[in-house]
Amino acid sequence: QAVVSTQSTGDKAKFMLSSCGNCLHNFRALFCDMVCSPNQSEFMDVSETEESDGVEHVTRLSYYLSNGYATGMYESCKKFPMVLCMKFFGKCTIEETYNFLGDNSFTTLKTDYHYKDPTPAPFKPRPADTMVPCDAEGDGQCSCHTCEAACN
Repeated sequence: QAVVSTQSTGDKAKFMLSSCGNCLHNFRALFCDMVCSPNQSEFMDVSETEESDGVEHVTRLSYYLSNGYATGMYESCKKFPMVLCMKFFGKCTIEETYNFLGDNSFTTLKTDYHYKDPTPAPFKPRPADTMVPCDAEGDGQCSCHTCEAACN
């Protein structure tokens, strides 16, 4: 169910973020790491479960990100507040972004993103080096309209 939900979210994000390929890459990485990484146990922890018909289901996760990883995704996509925090006008803060992404009417699996405080042992937060700046040259480079850093 999490894979299907993530694919659906990714399809919607692709439509809305396609004008900034590096943002789309970073946004997808956030969710792909959560669902598909073989190293999930290094940066995620089950926070809550629920039993249904004798089967235990995960209902909430703790997802540990380095501050650079969290900021990298946010900075590359902050010109898309509709995707990041469902604001039609205005901007999202980094806190609003991760609060919304982790718990909204579209998410079936609630997620608490931890990126400010030191990561508790034994977890290793997702590293910043997987994030691509929105103005990085290449096929995914974003325009000045969608990336402030590309305006310089």
